[in-house]
Amino acid sequence: MSPKTNPWLQKSIHNLVPLSQSDDFKVACKEWSFTGEVIDHGGARERCELCEHDELRYHFCIANQFNLKKIWVGSSCILRFEDIIILDEEQRMITDSKERKRALDKALKAKQIDLALEPIRELWKQEREQRYRIEYIAVSIKSGKAPQPDELLYLFTLMTRNSIVFEPSRYSVNLRSTYSHYQLFCMEKASQELLWLSMSAQQRKAFKGRMLIDS
Repeated sequence: MSPKTNPWLQKSIHNLVPLSQSDDFKVACKEWSFTGEVIDHGGARERCELCEHDELRYHFCIANQFNLKKIWVGSSCILRFEDIIILDEEQRMITDSKERKRALDKALKAKQIDLALEPIRELWKQEREQRYRIEYIAVSIKSGKAPQPDELLYLFTLMTRNSIVFEPSRYSVNLRSTYSHYQLFCMEKASQELLWLSMSAQQRKAFKGRMLIDS
């Protein structure tokens, strides 16, 4: 399909080529590589600076190796234009499409974990007597594990008490075991409503109607 019949590709060429050395789009793409930088905007409200697709929640940064210019794009553009470089941890070029996606997903996950840990770091500074338990839960989150309902509510309660700004949607909650269900169902309505914000769409579907909240 030619650029003339593909507005998305036409916009990408229009936006990338002027920032590159080469006038050939395919060659120009090879000048750009994923930097590892990711932004989670917390909502689908941003635009891809390459294809101009809007309603993006996540921005991935690509930089030009010659002039060091940067643009913020969606992961779909990086994956669709296979000549945009993605490197592995040993700085080797990733060519396999599944591995390329896995690398972007890993970078996004790392960013999300860091965003979740930011308020916890501040909490650790303020709550000296609670540091052991706070650190225990933080280590679990850092490793990519979701806290149990009572652990997550414990963090949210302390952060609220210390006037620390946090977004419940940046956290995940572990609801795999019968015991975690028991913890959730024993909570007051206000607590369930707070954890509802941390639940995935799949979890909400599974627990809708079984909790005290008006979902």
